[in-house]
Amino acid sequence: MKKKEGDYKFLEVPSAQSHISFVNKLEHQEDFNIIDYLYYYNGGGVSIGDINNDGLFDIYFSSNEGSNKLYLNKGSFSFEDITESAGVASLGKWKTGINMVDVNGDNLLDLYVCRVSGYKGLVGHNELYLNNGDLTFTESSVKYGLDFNGFSTQSSFFDMDKDGDLDLYLLNHAVHTQKSHGRADLRLDVDQLSGDRIFENIGGYFEDITSTTGIYSSQIGYGLGIGLSDFNEDGFTDLYISNDFSENDYLYINNGDKTFTERLTDMAHHSSRFSMGNDIADYNNDGRVDIITLDMLPEDEVVRKRSVGEDPYEIFRMKLQFGYMNQYSRNTLMLNRGGKFSDVAMLAGIHATDWSWGPLFADFNNDGWKDIFISNGIARRPNDLDYIDFISGDKVRNNPNLSDAAFVSEMPLGKVKNYFFSNNQDLTFENVTESWSNADAQITNGAAYADLDNDRDLDLVLNNLNEEADILENLSLREGVDHEGSNFLKLRFFGAEGAPVFGTRVTAFVGEQIQMYELFSVRGFQSSTTNEIIMGLGVSNQIDSLLIEWPNGSVERQGAIQANQFLKLWMPAKKQPAKKQSKPHVKKKIFQEVTTSLGIDYKHQENRFVEFNREPLIPHMNSQEGPAICVGDVNGDGQDDFFIGGARGQPAHLYLQRASGFKLAITFEEDKILEDVDAAFFDVENDGDLDLLVVTGGNEFDKNSPNELSRIYLNDGKGSFEKANDMLPNLYETGSVVAVHDVNNDGFLDIFIGRVAVPWHYGRSPKSHLLLNKAGQKFEVTKIGDANFLEGGMIKDALWADIDNNGEKDLILAAMWQPIKVCFANEGLLASPVSISEDQGWWQTVKALDYDQDGDLDLLVGNLGLNSKLQATHEAPLRMYLNDFDDNGQQDPILTYHKGGVESIFVSKKDLSKQLPGIKKEFLDYKTYAEAPMEQLFSKDLLNGGEVLVANELRSGVFENNEGQFTFKAFDLKAQVSMIRDMLLVDINDDGRIDVFAAGNFFGSSIAEGRYSEDYGTVLLNTSEGWEVASSMAMGLYLEGQIVQMEPIMIAEKRAFIVVRNDDVLSIYGNQYFFKKNID
Repeated sequence: MKKKEGDYKFLEVPSAQSHISFVNKLEHQEDFNIIDYLYYYNGGGVSIGDINNDGLFDIYFSSNEGSNKLYLNKGSFSFEDITESAGVASLGKWKTGINMVDVNGDNLLDLYVCRVSGYKGLVGHNELYLNNGDLTFTESSVKYGLDFNGFSTQSSFFDMDKDGDLDLYLLNHAVHTQKSHGRADLRLDVDQLSGDRIFENIGGYFEDITSTTGIYSSQIGYGLGIGLSDFNEDGFTDLYISNDFSENDYLYINNGDKTFTERLTDMAHHSSRFSMGNDIADYNNDGRVDIITLDMLPEDEVVRKRSVGEDPYEIFRMKLQFGYMNQYSRNTLMLNRGGKFSDVAMLAGIHATDWSWGPLFADFNNDGWKDIFISNGIARRPNDLDYIDFISGDKVRNNPNLSDAAFVSEMPLGKVKNYFFSNNQDLTFENVTESWSNADAQITNGAAYADLDNDRDLDLVLNNLNEEADILENLSLREGVDHEGSNFLKLRFFGAEGAPVFGTRVTAFVGEQIQMYELFSVRGFQSSTTNEIIMGLGVSNQIDSLLIEWPNGSVERQGAIQANQFLKLWMPAKKQPAKKQSKPHVKKKIFQEVTTSLGIDYKHQENRFVEFNREPLIPHMNSQEGPAICVGDVNGDGQDDFFIGGARGQPAHLYLQRASGFKLAITFEEDKILEDVDAAFFDVENDGDLDLLVVTGGNEFDKNSPNELSRIYLNDGKGSFEKANDMLPNLYETGSVVAVHDVNNDGFLDIFIGRVAVPWHYGRSPKSHLLLNKAGQKFEVTKIGDANFLEGGMIKDALWADIDNNGEKDLILAAMWQPIKVCFANEGLLASPVSISEDQGWWQTVKALDYDQDGDLDLLVGNLGLNSKLQATHEAPLRMYLNDFDDNGQQDPILTYHKGGVESIFVSKKDLSKQLPGIKKEFLDYKTYAEAPMEQLFSKDLLNGGEVLVANELRSGVFENNEGQFTFKAFDLKAQVSMIRDMLLVDINDDGRIDVFAAGNFFGSSIAEGRYSEDYGTVLLNTSEGWEVASSMAMGLYLEGQIVQMEPIMIAEKRAFIVVRNDDVLSIYGNQYFFKKNID
């Protein structure tokens, strides 16, 4: 049934009513177009403010080739075009970002216009239109030192040094030249046209002080977005700069002395690759600001497969070596974890919105949670792969006189709907584009929000390319609609003399909830908004208190305020410091790192073997599973020692504990060619000391290579070890885990060695083995069920625990593409594995714990998580098709996922062609390939003729054991931000219940998939009502990197734990209060 207009949240106000007929129109010109200027289609901006102080917000549009337009708000969505009489047309090409701000402190909003000049015949300079107070303006940029000539994108006026006047950060962009490409230290250069600038307001004149501020001002800064916030809450305004192409985004911390320090690589793990506009706000109501940055990843699968994607693996790594940070071609949503950020865009469901320009955080439905609007679309797609083939093809080489119009016509059209996302209040968003707006696909660049009709909800103004600008009326509070759940508080901020004030931070305390807003005008893309906040309160009838932190340093606190009011607030004339109300962050840090004080200096160094060069279609590598770690008293002195393994080419180390810390006792040089992925101390011979078993992995060598063999080292009782060459049978394949237990009750400990991969054959189930200890003399393969080996899948973890309460420990297996399986033990024999559920995951770790205290063991399991391009459910699973698709004798793994209800191949045509060259001949262009259904690429018989692996559950969680029947319950979404690879079971809060500290991350995935890097460690408190996620960072833990394993250890009779990372340092954390109790 077709929706009626009244069913939508936003409706376009007809131009016949609004009298806004502005069009940012571009007509093709042979001497200046997208071929000549790469940002030709970036469009114009929107600025909203009250230029005549009548309480109604007016609108200013920028035009690339025509006249800018200023519209005076007459009320009821009726506007008057006063451009000509006001004198603000800004004639000539090429206007970009615009801003309304009181530059000269006369309590009237002025207009600042950014332009592109000094390139391809473009002339002019940035313009400052001073408000005369009579609806006319005077261009005064030269007088104020603001007549910059170059490639300006947007201006942001803010009080940099808290001296009471506004300074300027001028965001500029670059164009491609010979100086645009190279190492990251190019950012230290200075470019007069492209580099960003900072101007200090000195007595009303703006002086360029860029060279002393510490910001970058180079030709590789392709600045497209600027956001302002006080990230570190020190009272000074910091900056976030979005840069297109290879250069990093910048996160500048204001040092308070007119200098800035760039900190993004310290505070985040990656950024968008083609960063566009950004916005900054607290979207999850925890009192900390979060960051959204846009890119160009299409949601539509056909468009995605036709578009340029991620860099090839080797180019990606080369950029890292050149000094750039990890960047991915997708939107990022940086969740503030307390000084560091986690990108949760994929978890939130907002990572792919196509060619996106401006994001806006705003509470559009007044429920107390900020939603997202994203402006979208491009006239032509220059990143289309067929277009790229065209410009490098014979037609172009053989016809040097082709017109620019001929080139442009080969680019596909790029109209896309603007996106609306409604905040689900759990870190995620719902795509409500279709239900909130009836607008068609279009090209919207700049956008801004404001309450244009003073009905207490936020409307939207859109600057569209080649179409009339749109005014979208928010109908949330329209007459005749139930307003329950849409309470609000409307706040407008002024200086003592009545000038609009920006830079204010407002925190509202509403019951157990907090809302925090920062009032800065520049948001999104090339646009700016008003000095007003509309704070949605949902069903709350009042706020309990309001904390206002003014830009001059004054702090005010107001008590209870009834909802549904419009309040005007004036900044105190002088600084009036007051004690801030504490925010609900965890206060007590109960962890501390003690590694350095213990004399340990160890870093795992992964060798640079790249499996993607051998198997280009695999989703991730299996060669980066180390290092191994195990803990035990090896020399009988009553103190814990530890073994830490190495990667190929790096020897393993044994550290012995001493009174002053640890001493490196043994370096296993003779076996450094081997990759150590797991290890265990146990008494092989029953001679009273701990021997050592090390599992070899690496997935690098072909079958029957001695470099795949695991090994045993026997202890002489004093902590010296000798390799026992003939004790283990020669079992070749890539190992992953060892689990030790006396299976047959003969008094000697047996071992299970799990394996994760068969080299050259991703997805094929390797052979894992149970080895019986023959009186300490040797180990022999024994049966699991009816076989001498177990094909249990790509096993990542194994655990012995008595699941069925029969007094014998069973073998529990966690594997990729499998359900959790159990080999039940009975009278010293192991049965064949059985699945405990139909939930097939990418399981990484399993722990047994009676968390609900009902007398049986439940299973805690770590999985991929939900912060991934790869999503799976029982109805729409991931699949891996294993077959020889091109009949060349080699198994080909084809990964598929579901988008929009349709199964689709995940990898690009280019990557697919690396392993299946026939694809190039069958599909001569990308368009045909992208539009082809699965059955046209591969027949059903071929797809189903081999093995098909399935994953339908990617969340980490717990399998609750109810009399042998297991039910999966996922952890909270806060515990799904990355892969969980290990869990430490410990009573964190000393309440008698065993809690969980989980950690992980994984960097060995394909570039198209992206690194899983966003976890800092997750604390799961075991409560009577289930698992409660607590902040590990607030407890003193920022566990970055690839956490492979965590092991408890006693140090000087105090409990601690070791954290080992792949290709990174080993760390030890401890705290006497925290480690009063723990379990194995």
